[in-house]
Amino acid sequence: MFLAVVASMTLLVSMVVADCIENSTYIAFSAGFKSDQIISGRQNIAFSEVYINYGSGYNSLTGVFTATKAGLYYFTFHGVTTPTKDFWVEFYHNDVYLVSAFAR
Repeated sequence: MFLAVVASMTLLVSMVVADCIENSTYIAFSAGFKSDQIISGRQNIAFSEVYINYGSGYNSLTGVFTATKAGLYYFTFHGVTTPTKDFWVEFYHNDVYLVSAFAR
């Protein structure tokens, strides 16, 4: 399983991923930016700050999360935009589009 985030927006995002707890092994990451970001065009978002990365599934160089074991994964994100900019983020699973969020 892998997750890529593709965006065209002004962005301040944090993201959390959590797996069901099995054998006391957590799979989770939390990452974000400490300042506003302007991301143009379609690209993976590689967060500059990684707060936790249990299971080492999140690659901060590529912005891709790879599940290190089978399970149920839960993803959340928070985004902020300015009145003059659009916010658009898309989530993919193995290069297959899942869902997007847009704000103006």
